[in-house]
Amino acid sequence: MKYENLEKAILGATPIRHVRMLYEGAIDSLERALEIMKNHSEDTEDLQRKLENLEKAMDIIAALELTLNERDGGDIAKQLHQIYVAIGNDLGDIIIKNRNDVVTVEKAIKVLKELKEAWEEVEREVVKGG
Repeated sequence: MKYENLEKAILGATPIRHVRMLYEGAIDSLERALEIMKNHSEDTEDLQRKLENLEKAMDIIAALELTLNERDGGDIAKQLHQIYVAIGNDLGDIIIKNRNDVVTVEKAIKVLKELKEAWEEVEREVVKGG
């Protein structure tokens, strides 16, 4: 049942909603990893879950980057590209060095939430205008 609802949400979503869903997934994954980091757990399962969540967030950010069209998107697309690359590099560094860099993950969450809110505003404007 859960997957049927997810499938309906994805298939019925606008392109803007798809982008928002990607942001939500990345934020959710980073928040789960952050919780484990803050607990300073050394449990093997917790460390594996932390890495899985960081990797999932990186995959989602890579997907967001692939959606960019720098030709049509102009400066905004270029700026988003730089943001995605920076976040991806930061998360990759945390994974490779197996660090509990709470500050960097919190910063990434903050930036992604701000971008998600901007897309929500774009969606509201599209609905108003359409």
